[in-house]
Amino acid sequence: MKSCYDTDSGMRKTIEFSDYCAVITSGQFSLIFNGTQISVNVSYNSKFEKFILSSIELSQQIQNIDDNDDQTLIGYLNGAQSFRIVLEGNQYVYAHKNFF
Repeated sequence: MKSCYDTDSGMRKTIEFSDYCAVITSGQFSLIFNGTQISVNVSYNSKFEKFILSSIELSQQIQNIDDNDDQTLIGYLNGAQSFRIVLEGNQYVYAHKNFF
Protein backbone atom coordinates (compact mmCIF):
# COMPACT_ATOMS: atom_id res chain seq x y z
CA MET A 1 0.00 0.00 0.00
CA LYS A 2 1.25 3.48 -0.77
CA SER A 3 2.46 5.79 1.97
CA CYS A 4 0.15 8.76 2.31
CA TYR A 5 -0.18 12.05 4.10
CA ASP A 6 -2.74 12.44 6.83
CA THR A 7 -4.61 15.57 5.74
CA ASP A 8 -5.35 16.65 9.32
CA SER A 9 -1.70 16.91 10.39
CA GLY A 10 0.10 17.17 7.02
CA MET A 11 2.55 14.56 8.30
CA ARG A 12 3.45 11.24 6.72
CA LYS A 13 1.43 8.56 8.44
CA THR A 14 1.05 4.82 8.01
CA ILE A 15 -2.45 3.84 6.97
CA GLU A 16 -3.88 1.48 9.54
CA PHE A 17 -7.05 -0.46 8.98
CA SER A 18 -8.55 -3.23 11.05
CA ASP A 19 -11.23 -4.54 8.69
CA TYR A 20 -10.18 -6.79 5.85
CA CYS A 21 -13.72 -7.94 5.14
CA ALA A 22 -16.96 -5.97 5.08
CA VAL A 23 -20.56 -6.72 4.23
CA ILE A 24 -21.91 -4.64 1.34
CA THR A 25 -25.44 -3.39 1.99
CA SER A 26 -27.27 -1.29 -0.62
CA GLY A 27 -24.00 -0.71 -2.48
CA GLN A 28 -22.10 0.55 0.56
CA PHE A 29 -19.72 -0.77 3.20
CA SER A 30 -17.65 0.71 6.01
CA LEU A 31 -14.04 0.19 7.05
CA ILE A 32 -11.97 1.60 9.90
CA PHE A 33 -9.01 3.66 8.61
CA ASN A 34 -6.69 5.20 11.21
CA GLY A 35 -9.36 4.73 13.88
CA THR A 36 -12.12 6.45 11.88
CA GLN A 37 -15.09 4.70 10.28
CA ILE A 38 -15.13 5.45 6.55
CA SER A 39 -18.03 4.70 4.20
CA VAL A 40 -17.21 3.36 0.75
CA ASN A 41 -19.67 3.01 -2.13
CA VAL A 42 -19.33 0.16 -4.60
CA SER A 43 -21.03 -0.15 -7.96
CA TYR A 44 -20.62 -2.35 -11.01
CA ASN A 45 -19.86 -0.70 -14.35
CA SER A 46 -21.22 -3.12 -16.94
CA LYS A 47 -19.64 -1.23 -19.84
CA PHE A 48 -16.12 -1.78 -18.46
CA GLU A 49 -17.06 -4.99 -16.59
CA LYS A 50 -15.53 -3.92 -13.30
CA PHE A 51 -16.50 -2.69 -9.86
CA ILE A 52 -15.91 0.96 -8.97
CA LEU A 53 -15.25 2.17 -5.43
CA SER A 54 -15.93 5.74 -4.35
CA SER A 55 -15.52 7.52 -1.04
CA ILE A 56 -15.32 11.26 -0.52
CA GLU A 57 -14.47 10.63 3.14
CA LEU A 58 -11.47 8.47 2.29
CA SER A 59 -10.20 10.92 -0.33
CA GLN A 60 -10.48 13.76 2.19
CA GLN A 61 -8.66 11.86 4.94
CA ILE A 62 -5.82 10.25 2.98
CA GLN A 63 -3.72 11.86 0.28
CA ASN A 64 -0.67 10.70 -1.65
CA ILE A 65 2.73 11.78 -0.29
CA ASP A 66 4.07 12.45 -3.79
CA ASP A 67 2.87 15.92 -4.75
CA ASN A 68 3.54 15.06 -8.41
CA ASP A 69 1.19 12.07 -8.30
CA ASP A 70 -2.50 13.00 -8.39
CA GLN A 71 -3.68 9.41 -7.91
CA THR A 72 -5.74 8.85 -4.77
CA LEU A 73 -6.01 5.62 -2.79
CA ILE A 74 -9.48 5.07 -4.26
CA GLY A 75 -8.09 5.76 -7.75
CA TYR A 76 -5.34 3.22 -7.16
CA LEU A 77 -7.80 0.57 -5.96
CA ASN A 78 -10.11 1.21 -8.91
CA GLY A 79 -7.23 1.04 -11.39
CA ALA A 80 -5.58 -2.06 -9.94
CA GLN A 81 -8.89 -3.70 -8.95
CA SER A 82 -6.90 -5.21 -6.06
CA PHE A 83 -9.89 -6.28 -3.99
CA ARG A 84 -12.31 -9.19 -3.84
CA ILE A 85 -16.10 -9.20 -3.77
CA VAL A 86 -18.04 -12.33 -2.92
CA LEU A 87 -21.39 -12.04 -4.64
CA GLU A 88 -24.67 -12.88 -2.97
CA GLY A 89 -25.16 -16.60 -2.54
CA ASN A 90 -21.38 -17.22 -2.64
CA GLN A 91 -21.72 -18.45 -6.21
CA TYR A 92 -19.16 -16.08 -7.72
CA VAL A 93 -16.09 -14.22 -6.55
CA TYR A 94 -14.80 -11.08 -8.26
CA ALA A 95 -11.05 -10.59 -7.87
CA HIS A 96 -8.48 -8.58 -9.82
CA LYS A 97 -10.84 -7.80 -12.73
CA ASN A 98 -12.17 -11.36 -13.09
CA PHE A 99 -15.18 -13.41 -12.01
CA PHE A 100 -14.54 -16.89 -10.69
